[in-house]
Amino acid sequence: MMRYRYLLFAYTSLTLVCGCKNNETKIEIDNLENLKNKFLNAVLHSELDEGPFILQYNLETVFFSKKIISLFGKFNEYTNLPHGRARYEGKNFCEVNNQFKELNLRDLFTTQNQMKLLISYCENNLKNQPISYFAGEDVLRTTLSQDDLDTFVIDDQFLILIFQPYVAGSYADGPFFVKIPFEHAKNMWDTNNPLALLIGDAVSSGQFVSSWNEG
Repeated sequence: MMRYRYLLFAYTSLTLVCGCKNNETKIEIDNLENLKNKFLNAVLHSELDEGPFILQYNLETVFFSKKIISLFGKFNEYTNLPHGRARYEGKNFCEVNNQFKELNLRDLFTTQNQMKLLISYCENNLKNQPISYFAGEDVLRTTLSQDDLDTFVIDDQFLILIFQPYVAGSYADGPFFVKIPFEHAKNMWDTNNPLALLIGDAVSSGQFVSSWNEG
């Protein structure tokens, strides 16, 4: 069995906005064809008792405005492994010089000190999440590394850090995330980053769609 689910509004809207801004604008979106081919290859070389085989990909709109777009993706795969494999992704785009540019976390937190502040904020927040690896008497983790922070989205109020399975807690209990109000984020990140410069106007205009669904 193989199933794909896409929220076409998110992808289509991004394509239309980019096309309207500049006919030469090009956004590099991850090519799912490679993932599909690897999955099919694994199925062809599996045995009957290793099924059913599943490949799922969701892409949901978290924030949509004229100049900022944030998408949350979830990838799930099961072939012949003891259990399935999952990964989360955040796709965030800001208009820069009349073109949409994809942002990563290092575009927002540009110095080591800024990253340290972000890591510390996330560690303290996770300690207060009862089922995370950071909570309780017998904690499984006490610190995060910079590599643990690579996935984020935004809505109209928060910068939302999303942790991959088994980083902050078990896959069955996830996804684990930390929501940082923009009022706090501005004390940690580079205040000249594209998101910081645009988010205030985007929210105050009222011309946006915002919906964070943690499930």
